[in-house]
Amino acid sequence: MVVKAVVLVLTLIFLPRPASAEKWTPADTTMQLAFGITLAMDWKQTRAIVKVCREGNPIIGLCGEHVSADLYMFSVFALNTVIVAVLPQPYRRIVQLVSIYCEVDSVVWNVRFGKGIEF
Repeated sequence: MVVKAVVLVLTLIFLPRPASAEKWTPADTTMQLAFGITLAMDWKQTRAIVKVCREGNPIIGLCGEHVSADLYMFSVFALNTVIVAVLPQPYRRIVQLVSIYCEVDSVVWNVRFGKGIEF
């Protein structure tokens, strides 16, 4: 399953970009890195929450019965990266900022309910 996910992501990364997409900038890399870090924090929390069957994401399921947290988070990162790569500015930046905000909100929500981030 992991091999299929890796092949999918590599395929998406190397697909030709539409002519309308703007050049990727160092600021874009920084924003995606920030998204990736906050997503990794949420991922760590989600893995712990699934073990006690209290996950609130209906795609994953309470106990991870629908989709594994690993596959879900990997897919979210890959899809987000592909989407922002083809968007022109200012939409690219807006999607990046909203994505980071959503992840920070999830992490803070989880911390409020007792799931810290233990690495």
